[in-house]
Amino acid sequence: MLPDAVERAADALGMAFGDAIGFGRLRWVELTFGDGRTPVRIKGPLELLDLKARIRRAGDARLADYVCTLARLTDNGVEVLGGGLARAEVEFVELSLTPLELAAVEPACAARAEVQAPRPPRDLPLPVPQPPAIDERWAAALAESRRAERLASLEVDEGARPERGDVVNHRQFGRCTVVKIDDEHVSLRKPDGRVVQLGLTVLRFTPAGREDKHAVFDVEVARGA
Repeated sequence: MLPDAVERAADALGMAFGDAIGFGRLRWVELTFGDGRTPVRIKGPLELLDLKARIRRAGDARLADYVCTLARLTDNGVEVLGGGLARAEVEFVELSLTPLELAAVEPACAARAEVQAPRPPRDLPLPVPQPPAIDERWAAALAESRRAERLASLEVDEGARPERGDVVNHRQFGRCTVVKIDDEHVSLRKPDGRVVQLGLTVLRFTPAGREDKHAVFDVEVARGA
């Protein structure tokens, strides 16, 4: 089945970000058009003239786009079809996978410009839509995956320490927000708005969960300090 076969091949290669192309023959296909509404099933046999895919993955987050060009023999001759590939049953398929630089999926590079192409004359086949370049969905998925990995690591790291924006529960000062932290000191904004600076060498932070996009820590003075 497609796209399962492509994603299994990408997983086997450990490919987190890359392109796939292919050709083959299908027994049937489900295509999407425009804004990706309910897929349209087309019976085969169909020649898979061209398959293109872009795959991105970070942690448990996965985003992929598939488009294809197909041909089939009808009573009126050869018919060429194209669209987004939702699902298909394969008779056979040849695939080539190309890993791409992971740096290309950084959120700062996620912006994508879209240009409306002129519509071709009616007697020409419509162009096959291409997989979108890196878009805002992937930027958000990547950022969320990295945040989840960091918060998960804090839950098992006894020596973890907060970052700017995290919440610290201090026995004397109450619920504070980290405004600055370096190798020696941490600056906390107290509930009354005042900022206090503490030495890190005498503090021990214990992860206490998460709140919105930030980690929460309990803090106490280390024994013997």
